[in-house]
Amino acid sequence: MAAGGSSSAVVPAFDPEKYQPLPHEFEPVGLKLYQQKSRKINKHRKKKARILDNEAVPREPEIHFSVKNKEAKDYIRGFGGSGKVKQWYETLPRRAKELVDDTGFGGFVQLLGETSNDRLQLTALAERWWDTTNTFHLPFGEATLTPLDFAAITGIRVGGNPIPFDIGLYKNRSALVYFLGRVPDMTDTGTVRYSWFYETFKKHPCVMERDYEHVARAFLLYLFGAALFPNKDSRVHLHYLVGMNDLSTVKDYDWGGAALATLYGHMGAISRGTTLSMGGYWRVWEIWSYEFLRMHVPKNSYEDPSVIPRGLKWARDSRGKKEGRKNLMTYRLFLDQLTKEHVNWDVWTGVDPVVHADLLRSRQANGRRILLEGPFCRQWYLGERVVRQSLGYDVFRVPKPIPSSMLNTRSLTVEDVARWTKGEDAATFLEESEDYEEHMVQRLTPVLGVSRVRRGPPPGPNTEIVPAAAIEAAPTTEGGAEVPMGALLAELPQLPWQVDYYSSTGQRRYVDIPSPEHGDFTLPPNVQQVPREYVEACFRNISGLRVLVRQQAMTDKIARPPRLGSEDEE
Repeated sequence: MAAGGSSSAVVPAFDPEKYQPLPHEFEPVGLKLYQQKSRKINKHRKKKARILDNEAVPREPEIHFSVKNKEAKDYIRGFGGSGKVKQWYETLPRRAKELVDDTGFGGFVQLLGETSNDRLQLTALAERWWDTTNTFHLPFGEATLTPLDFAAITGIRVGGNPIPFDIGLYKNRSALVYFLGRVPDMTDTGTVRYSWFYETFKKHPCVMERDYEHVARAFLLYLFGAALFPNKDSRVHLHYLVGMNDLSTVKDYDWGGAALATLYGHMGAISRGTTLSMGGYWRVWEIWSYEFLRMHVPKNSYEDPSVIPRGLKWARDSRGKKEGRKNLMTYRLFLDQLTKEHVNWDVWTGVDPVVHADLLRSRQANGRRILLEGPFCRQWYLGERVVRQSLGYDVFRVPKPIPSSMLNTRSLTVEDVARWTKGEDAATFLEESEDYEEHMVQRLTPVLGVSRVRRGPPPGPNTEIVPAAAIEAAPTTEGGAEVPMGALLAELPQLPWQVDYYSSTGQRRYVDIPSPEHGDFTLPPNVQQVPREYVEACFRNISGLRVLVRQQAMTDKIARPPRLGSEDEE
């Protein structure tokens, strides 16, 4: 541990105008990203090269949280401790608070220490996340936390100048004295326990303007370590200080993009089972699921339901309890049965374009394929995969293949990073004419884990009859209304005769469903009507059996014959 905490030592003067920051290198703490397995090509098998390309998404689905967590024993935790951030902010000297507000973080601070969290909801979301697309794979297609979503929830804009992360700054004692008035207690790699800033600067006496600047910078580092970029070590790196040289220009940097990259990276790490701890301002995920997915939304008494930042709406004192008892199966079932009609696609249409003009600049990033750079990782946001969110389309469109660096952004050159951190129009990464339904079958993840499909309740005494329209039109007999076969077949879903799944190499395979002559279940001959709840329970049962077959096939526990005549036949 390097000695620090004193400003009495004489150090050379620091000139920020002449200082040249070192290039950004990523911190090794707090995040372990999944790396795709390498596969060797079998030289004796010329038909198939068992190697994964950028079209094979999701990659290696058997290595995923949704499979590992099928028994629902693991739940997500969160890094950070933001409880004291708001308390310190409210006791800052007036001038120091003005400097913090000028950086654009004043609205975000108001969220901290107030919002509650639901670990079960986070866990269910992580089971649907894929790091090969940085989206949730849902029954109707893909969705994600977009740059505009993040900005509207937190009050931090996504977009702006690249942050000058400088990993070598901690070696420059004169720079540390210039920025903070002293040399912090830090490790040999330049990280400081974020609690040190609270303990050292909360009651720091301020006389001159530079004293207020020191307190403002210390507060921002505490904010970053406790809330915006928390990691498992409860430490914050000093490389942020270069971007705080002129506090009036801090707001011009892309802090929102860095925070969103951090969220993507940690959600990806959890989805691959490399950790169960969420970094970044992870409460955004829960608020997003309330506002966008309308996922088990608790009662809310906030006076302005359209407030920005929207996180204010979900403070503990405004949020009521969720109706009914919830468990992980409840959340899984919600996501498994979610339809596009239930989603709130227009969640931000009521935002005042004048009052929140700066936040709405995040729409520029919203409609792009763009590389987001955070302190721990770089992450892709692919606007072309979520066009109903990013481009405002009324229908889904088939996207072009993912970037080849999706799982290995550290391989990008300096020129690549400079190009893609600006991004390109997402509309240029859409296929001209392809079937989205077929794309979902080929490229997105089906439901995994039979425990997610509940068995329906027994029919009640006052249940609706299926199908209602056909029954009303049919003649009534003593045994009940007889449903015309033509109307029935027109309204009922087609029953499956095969189960599809993806092998470990990303190939689509099929298992035929047998049709035994003598079934275990028969319908009594005198029954002419069945309650709707009973039919829906049968459909869920069929869905559950399909899930079970798919899960067993993906874990190689049953035979995996390819469909005859298919391109997957080897």
